[in-house]
Amino acid sequence: MVFRFAFILLSLAMACFELANCHAIETIPNNLSIRLEPVAGRDYPPVVTALAISPGGELLAAAGDDHAIRLLSGENFSKQQIIGQHTDWVRSLDFAPDGSMLLSAGNDGRIQVWQRESNWENPRDIGGGPALACVRFNDDGKRIAAVGFDPQIFLMQSKTIPAAKLTCKCRDLRTALFTDVDDILAVGGRSGEMHFIDPDTGETLAAISLHVGRLRDSTLVRGANMIVSVGEDGRCAIVDTVQMKMLREVTIPGCKLLSVAAIDSQHVAVGGSDNLIRVLNVNSGEVTKKLTGHQGTVAVLKANVEHLISGSYDTSIRFWRLSQIQQHETVAGIPGMESTDTTSTLATER
Repeated sequence: MVFRFAFILLSLAMACFELANCHAIETIPNNLSIRLEPVAGRDYPPVVTALAISPGGELLAAAGDDHAIRLLSGENFSKQQIIGQHTDWVRSLDFAPDGSMLLSAGNDGRIQVWQRESNWENPRDIGGGPALACVRFNDDGKRIAAVGFDPQIFLMQSKTIPAAKLTCKCRDLRTALFTDVDDILAVGGRSGEMHFIDPDTGETLAAISLHVGRLRDSTLVRGANMIVSVGEDGRCAIVDTVQMKMLREVTIPGCKLLSVAAIDSQHVAVGGSDNLIRVLNVNSGEVTKKLTGHQGTVAVLKANVEHLISGSYDTSIRFWRLSQIQQHETVAGIPGMESTDTTSTLATER
């Protein structure tokens, strides 16, 4: 009873502290909100768990718990076309760097490859895997990596690697991406570690402990040689992709973080279980803005040169103009800051 009373007092104190200090962070409402049209036989729109923006920005792919893949185009992405379906939740979408292909993957263990030249119809279907959480192209579109509820990493490329070497000591992998330096594959999941793997040899180059519990998503910060990962422990881990070590960490209290997207070479957006999106300066470790509007967990974030786009368990897709997010920046990068081992934890938002 005493412990419970103390816990309640501590929670109230933290809440009051955040309320008293959150006025310095600019709050930005979304510019546009849409919902996907229900599939036949369903009266309500889907929970949104996967998004991808084509390189030219003219198409937005979206999917979720109704298993359907949609392409949105036109002004404000208002035109919606259902191009096909998986047989379970869709967890990941990715366009090829040249926009010629779209990948989709999900809980049914299938990767579907959609071709622009085929009008996004009759996809190539690659099945037989475990439930898949992430599928990604590399920068030149010649490699595809997929990970899911299995230690095995699925790598499709011209050079064959023995399958036994493409494994990770972590089961339930959630994220995979290729770095823009040396095209190294970085994967992470339940263990909270990020594993760096040479896709030419299958050799694990480094394994870095970043999170207490499951690592849920990661993004490449281009022009900065960084990856930012987020996890269920509420941490954002900022990693140097050249030295393969953590530079610093930032903790968002009372929130599981599930999604992250790079906005520019200094900022990322992170979304989580408290329905908010926060803009984080990766150089200073400061949260500079809050983006409001969602009424459910922010499951996925994507960005291009014009918009930050989010999908949520509240069934909405919301859009923020980057020009609005980037103006009136309150915290700039710290001049002269170099990549070091030191970490900084943001205990509360100020």
